[in-house]
Amino acid sequence: QLRLSFDNNSFTAFTVDTDSNMVIKTAESGNIILQPTTDTLNFHQVKNVNGSTVLNVDTMNDRIGINTITPDATLNIEDVREQLRLSYDNDSFTSFTVDTDSNMVVKTFESGNIILQPTTDTLTFHQVKDVNGTTVFNVDTINDRVGINTVTPDATLNIEDTREQLRLAFDNDSFTSFIVDNNS
Repeated sequence: QLRLSFDNNSFTAFTVDTDSNMVIKTAESGNIILQPTTDTLNFHQVKNVNGSTVLNVDTMNDRIGINTITPDATLNIEDVREQLRLSYDNDSFTSFTVDTDSNMVVKTFESGNIILQPTTDTLTFHQVKDVNGTTVFNVDTINDRVGINTVTPDATLNIEDTREQLRLAFDNDSFTSFIVDNNS
């Protein structure tokens, strides 16, 4: 229905099929490239039937927004439903959602597990830090050790604290505490 040509071998054809889909076909190995003459905050947008932006490409800041026209990160997904799904196939997937309290919820389908495995063992493979950036939990995969309040565990489990270091409990009222003081 519409054909834009450089020559007989280099062209792009625009057609509308019987389902009212706009079909864009390039000749041979041609690509469809969208490039602005001036970078903008909303260079390319996809909107739903109600006019709400579903996809926004911000070429000024090199960001993509899904369900937002003001992405704050390279990829910003805003939704109250599942925000990201990584799938092996239709039956094997993990979903990621951020809730109203800013909690990241990771759910595996059926009996799936969350497995963290490095490609190279390191002294600080997996860490949990507090708001000040202090390491609270550290996994050393070189020596197969775990540190709580230390990034250099000297034993399989190394807990460093001036307070109660270990509590074995039956319930809140029945427990035994272990504390090592500065005299060992």
